[in-house]
Amino acid sequence: MIFNILALMCVGNIVEKALGTIKYLVVYHLGMAVSAAVLCLLFRQTVMVGASVGIFVIAGIFFTRILIGERQLWQQLSKRKRAYLTYYVILGSLLALATMAVHLISFVLGVLYTITEAGLCHAIQKKTVRNK
Repeated sequence: MIFNILALMCVGNIVEKALGTIKYLVVYHLGMAVSAAVLCLLFRQTVMVGASVGIFVIAGIFFTRILIGERQLWQQLSKRKRAYLTYYVILGSLLALATMAVHLISFVLGVLYTITEAGLCHAIQKKTVRNK
């Protein structure tokens, strides 16, 4: 639980500022629900406990935003926080097969959300410019 809190302290505020509080909460909880549902389908005998699934959604959003051009997000983290977050994502997925699967699903959900949002924002901007 301490590791989850530390990970959220690293990127939670940054992603919340980027998305807005309401969108952040919706994405976090919806990502957890979808990941839990997929986990139940893939591993019927597995029980999921903890907030790491939601944190992996947020981490997916964070890293994808960096890759699509928001490099200043990475700069907002100290070297220690960057290292911690990187190790958290990598080592947190190596605990067990079910853990790896649900973390990967959560991370991909964050990536897909960011790509979709970026695509929709770009389409809206393009349409707005065209209408002027």
